[in-house]
Amino acid sequence: MRPIRLKLEGFTGIASGRGKPAIEIHLDSINTDSKMVVLKGPNGAGKTTIMDNLHPYRVMPSRSTSPTPTSFSYYDHLVEGSDGLKEFDWEHEGTFFRSTIRMKAAGKAKKQEAYLFVKRGSDFQPYQDESGLISDGKTDTYDRAVEAVLGKPEVFFTALFSAQGKTPISTMSASEVKTLMASMLGMEGMRALAGKASDVIKGLKPHLGALQSQVVPLEQSISSAQLLEGRKAELHTNVALLDARIKSAKNNVRDKLTELSSLEAAAGQQEQVKAKKSALTSQLESARAENEKQFSAFVAKQISEAQQSLTQVGSSRQAVRIAENAVTSAQLKLTDAQALVNKGPEITAAEQARKEAVAQLSNLKAQADNLFLDANRMSALQQAVTTLRDAFTTERAGGINLSQIIEAAQKTAALIKEVPCSGHAFAGSCQLLAQARIAEDGLKTQHVELQGFRDRCGSSRAKLDANSRELDILVEADTKFKELQLKINELELKVANAKALLADAPRIEDARKGLQALKDVLHAANSDLTNAQAALDRALAAEQALVSGQVQQRQDFQLLLNKEVFRLENALAELPAVVEMTELVEAKGAVTNAERAVEQLDVQIEQLRDQLREVETSLAGVDSAKGQLKVLSLKTDAISQEVAHWTLLNRALGNDGIVAMCIDDAGPSISALCNNLLQDCYGGRFVVRLSTQAATATGVLKESFVIHVEDTLRGEQKLLDDMSGGEKVWINECLVRAMALYMTQSSGSKFQTLFSDEADGPLDPVRKRQFMSMKRAVLERGGYSREYLITQTPELMDLCDAAIDVTTL
Repeated sequence: MRPIRLKLEGFTGIASGRGKPAIEIHLDSINTDSKMVVLKGPNGAGKTTIMDNLHPYRVMPSRSTSPTPTSFSYYDHLVEGSDGLKEFDWEHEGTFFRSTIRMKAAGKAKKQEAYLFVKRGSDFQPYQDESGLISDGKTDTYDRAVEAVLGKPEVFFTALFSAQGKTPISTMSASEVKTLMASMLGMEGMRALAGKASDVIKGLKPHLGALQSQVVPLEQSISSAQLLEGRKAELHTNVALLDARIKSAKNNVRDKLTELSSLEAAAGQQEQVKAKKSALTSQLESARAENEKQFSAFVAKQISEAQQSLTQVGSSRQAVRIAENAVTSAQLKLTDAQALVNKGPEITAAEQARKEAVAQLSNLKAQADNLFLDANRMSALQQAVTTLRDAFTTERAGGINLSQIIEAAQKTAALIKEVPCSGHAFAGSCQLLAQARIAEDGLKTQHVELQGFRDRCGSSRAKLDANSRELDILVEADTKFKELQLKINELELKVANAKALLADAPRIEDARKGLQALKDVLHAANSDLTNAQAALDRALAAEQALVSGQVQQRQDFQLLLNKEVFRLENALAELPAVVEMTELVEAKGAVTNAERAVEQLDVQIEQLRDQLREVETSLAGVDSAKGQLKVLSLKTDAISQEVAHWTLLNRALGNDGIVAMCIDDAGPSISALCNNLLQDCYGGRFVVRLSTQAATATGVLKESFVIHVEDTLRGEQKLLDDMSGGEKVWINECLVRAMALYMTQSSGSKFQTLFSDEADGPLDPVRKRQFMSMKRAVLERGGYSREYLITQTPELMDLCDAAIDVTTL
């Protein structure tokens, strides 16, 4: 595809950047020998809007999340309330086309018309192909017509058009890359056949499902035969069990009727028994009330006696506690006095230690004063050493980098004698010879700059060594001073502890004199404690004897009181039982419940007999189901085999079959083309390898698309995603262009033009120049006539053959 003329009306990028409602560019006026054509102008001048429309697809790729017309709308990029027009003349494989897209935005209704015309003689006529497709102004027919001429937009915008924000190949999923490469390799016809096979499968599956839906009930019926036989036997067993239960329930009804008759007979003879029972009950209640009164008085007397005993025990315990406190107090005073007397030798030793420590302190403090250290000087030296070390490292790195640049420049300058055009009349137009001469002219300056780096490194190293030696002396003195200070602190602590002991010296003699008196007091306190403890033991023994005696007395008194109660209770127990009305009611209820149980069992046994008849009927239909199932199984097997055949064909012709094999075959060729471009432009530092399969955790291979990059300079191998931003850019661009070259070689499709919009942004100056070399190599290898590009780097603009200044449009 070669762009010829572009006319845009109503686009916000043009109206905002140029202040004009419309622009028109005649690209065929540019010299045909100009391979690299740059669109230049300040930011916001409309360069990207123009670049995004230098193709016939209905999408502006840098403004869309996907390179397909269905994911993009022109109306978001038109001046509000204004209609839009894109008219684009272009040529592909010797045929001239005109794309006309009109966007009507006035009012609420938005309408878009799109036409593709083909030049026949001097006139443009609507596009029409052999399949009957006609460009009639509808957007869908226009898109299909453009795809029929140029192919899928995903392929065009991946391989030929590098838009801003384009999704890199390395970030695409395996499925996305597979679909893209299938389109590149012209496998759409194969995938269409796979789609037809899928349609056949979809047509067969409803018939298969209908037959299977008939098979399932029949299989269930046949498989249930054994269950039905078991159910039949179970029902026979349950019927027999219910018969036995019904007989038992009828016997229970007779027993309940007998019990009811006995109760009704006894109810007429119980008036005399009721009178005796009432008299005995009254006497029993009076006897119990009198017993309770007498027992309460007896218990109250025992409680009073026990309270007196408890009071005596409490007084004895209080006396023991007072005596124990007196013993404890005397013991503590005697212990303190004895401990003070025992400190005599320790105080004498402390005095001697204090004198020795004071003498050592004087000597150590004198040594510390002699080691006075200038802390400010040491801090300044530490900072100076750090600064000098950083400066030396920076200068050394700069020198190494410059050495590498000089080495590369020397290799480039050496090409002056090697390039074939050296000495010929057309040498002035040779870009490679010009670069070699520029490198040779800069060598002298670079050598002088390298000597400056070396001189500065030597000066920084001398200063660093001198300051480091002085700093080592100060650090050693500081260490000795800190060790002396630790010893001084230990001795001062020792003197302080000795002074604390010497404070007790005046009280030692007083303590020695009072020792005997304190021993006498302790002896008297121990004697009092012994007497108090003996009194407490006697009180506790008396209390225990009292409690034991009261328990026995209470039991004896209780037996005496209960003799009359026991007599009356026995008399009541000997009376015949009285039949109450509630008993008669309960007996009648029991008869009713027994009769109802018989009725329920009769219902249950009838239900079981109905179920038994249903099971016998189902067993009779099993033989018929077996014959029907045999016929249906033959039909189902035949359709299933057809579905299996068409499924295999669908997989073989689809993404996971022949398409995947073709993509696997293309991988090494694309890698080789990419590595050739990297070799031409970057000296073979990077080597790319494409992997289309990866092993899962279980060891099974799955489809994937992984880009491995080997850095021969550093001896490293990484995934493309793990490389730096600039490295990703040029490797991704080489890979994309390699795919474009492979598509050209394999399909024979002749695209004449490439496009790129600010793809060099993350690159450093050297890589930018190499980037331009790669572009020219792609044009030459692929037989492309031109590349249109946008860049903000003045050096790259100068390397282009022609420029379109958008500010003059």
